Amino acid sequence: MKTRYQIICSNRNTDLAELDEAARLSGMHPEMIEIFLRARIVSSKPDSNGVPRIDPDGIDRLCQIQHMRKQGRPVLRNIRLVCSLTDQLARTERELRELRNQLSIR
Repeated sequence: MKTRYQIICSNRNTDLAELDEAARLSGMHPEMIEIFLRARIVSSKPDSNGVPRIDPDGIDRLCQIQHMRKQGRPVLRNIRLVCSLTDQLARTERELRELRNQLSIR
């Protein structure tokens, strides 16, 4: 579930993207994506040939990072913090929806 605070890529059409496709979708250089993969800010899943593939949430995360970079070149530490806070916000919103659903059932 996407929060209203996330920056979403609107041009993606695949479930899992290889590095070059992720670069095209996010507008980010493949080597920069590799930095975020190594820093574990964006995750990937290897296919049967061991080629890393990035899921749609990862593509969204790359778009969000790219947007932040265009706004003022933040350091990796700040990007990690913003991504962590976005993840926490999404979890909190999911929990809130679940609690509201439980209350409406009663």
